[in-house]
Amino acid sequence: MNVRALLLSIAVTISILVAGCSSGPGVSIAITTPPPANLPANLTASIAATVTNDPTNSGVDWGCTPVGACGSFTPTHTASGAVTVYTAPGAPGPVVITAASTKNPAVHQQADVTIGSGLTINLTTPPQRTWESTSPRRLLRR
Repeated sequence: MNVRALLLSIAVTISILVAGCSSGPGVSIAITTPPPANLPANLTASIAATVTNDPTNSGVDWGCTPVGACGSFTPTHTASGAVTVYTAPGAPGPVVITAASTKNPAVHQQADVTIGSGLTINLTTPPQRTWESTSPRRLLRR
């Protein structure tokens, strides 16, 4: 091979490498409105994720594990940045929520949520006050 052919081959190889590297960043996703770290059973949380560098604007697909016992999403597919409502399951335990790019499901982000046994509210009322009159103008508090 002569020097001219070698230099041409090197120039073509460099051009191919540069063209491959300059195609821009790939699709990425971020959970922009995360779920709470702890959520009582059967309650809801609004969550959202944003996909970047997706020229088709395919959106986000929502899922969770353990499948069948992790709760639900309404809707299960959203536009990038749009909110979905997550409903916690009825049983306590750990859940992993996944936001995946619809265009490239291998690109995803996860959030861990601990589902509690439920919300307990205890109410107490103060004792009632009684009033007693000893004279027409005077009330005594007991």
